[in-house]
Amino acid sequence: APRGVPAPPRAAPPGPAARESLERGAARAAAGRADAVALRRLDAALAAQVAARDGDEQAFQAADVAFHGEVVRAGGNPLLADLYGGLDHALVRTLPSGGQRRHHRDVPGHEEVVAAIRAADADAAEAAGVATIDAVRAQLVEAAADRPGRADADADEVEA
Repeated sequence: APRGVPAPPRAAPPGPAARESLERGAARAAAGRADAVALRRLDAALAAQVAARDGDEQAFQAADVAFHGEVVRAGGNPLLADLYGGLDHALVRTLPSGGQRRHHRDVPGHEEVVAAIRAADADAAEAAGVATIDAVRAQLVEAAADRPGRADADADEVEA
């Protein structure tokens, strides 16, 4: 934008939208189909993610992707679970970068997703998943706005 003219607001990066498309249906399906084994796996994945929140970045990212994979797997569609598993490298790129990583680790929502799946409440499971992704999307847009020199690089990281 020319000097003195505010830049237009940056559009939300496409990574979270792609995750939302996949994960909202997966959360709904999991709420309708998760059995005791799937619930134990979700609990274990959530515990691993919580334990990794204060640790190494790669360990946290792996735990986060594993958690989302368990939500998809709990939906009972092996084809979707395989597809989602093959996207793990791309999913990591949808996580906030730089200073926004710390905030992402504190975003509530995964506990609510598991609770809704356990309660077999498809609407609540979907809403909790969407709320979590919306929070990540807002963090990415905020990070891009706060760091105009890095905005394009951050978006490229998410889009890649």
